[in-house]
Amino acid sequence: MFPVFSLIALGYLIGRWITLDLRTIINIVLYMAGPSLVFTALVNAPITYSNFLLMGSATLVLMFGVGAIVKIGSAIAKTSPGPLYLPAIFFNAGNMLLPVSFYAFGSEGLALAAVVTAIGNLIGHTCIPAFTTGIANWRQAYRIPYVHAAILGMIVHQTDAAIPLFIMRTIDLLAGAAIPLMLLALGMRLSTAALTSSRWPPIIAAARMVGGLLLAFAFVHIFAVDDPARAVILLTGAMPSAIVAFIYAEKFATRTDEIAATVALTTITSIVTISIVLGVTL
Repeated sequence: MFPVFSLIALGYLIGRWITLDLRTIINIVLYMAGPSLVFTALVNAPITYSNFLLMGSATLVLMFGVGAIVKIGSAIAKTSPGPLYLPAIFFNAGNMLLPVSFYAFGSEGLALAAVVTAIGNLIGHTCIPAFTTGIANWRQAYRIPYVHAAILGMIVHQTDAAIPLFIMRTIDLLAGAAIPLMLLALGMRLSTAALTSSRWPPIIAAARMVGGLLLAFAFVHIFAVDDPARAVILLTGAMPSAIVAFIYAEKFATRTDEIAATVALTTITSIVTISIVLGVTL
């Protein structure tokens, strides 16, 4: 967890002291580094059909279950969070779930987490533009190559297609830049965000963190899931809001302060939720 918060803090300091073009960094993540990360994770992960079905089902429950909680709550309050559904539904699979699963549960845990990441990317990078713009802009969604990278990565993995070494090394270099750039960009955005300007960030953060964890516990109990899948599903429920929610908000200029605040708040809260899950599963 320390490297994650260190890079966010560094991005915050950079945003306060140095003038940089944040949109350029966002576009590098969206169009090059991020898709490279998704591709390499899927190519290198041992995925079976049963693992894919179980972890895919859990991912859908944890994403849209939290979305339903927010929908019901906003309907009762007769208001709408609009694009703030983003940090509620989409959790941080790529740059938190993958490394924590690997260090806590080994290569098998990493493989299961890679399935969650793949499903989250396929759904998220297709649906997120609709949430940010208010319309289902599918052409815009498929211009951003996350989905292409996920599909191609699964095809390469399943067919054992040989990729020339010089190409794979180039993709690996780009993938290595994705997580640091995402975290630095979040810190830079927070340096100019009005974090207390809205009541929504703590409400959405509570739905994401508490609702996600309760849904995860319910899922593994109802379906009698065994370890290590049980542990990874519970860890998924403890994940904070996806940084890519902020990345897309910045791309489409939609309520960026509130979404950045929600991502930051859930990331801080995840220290507690992840610790709870690791204490239960290890």
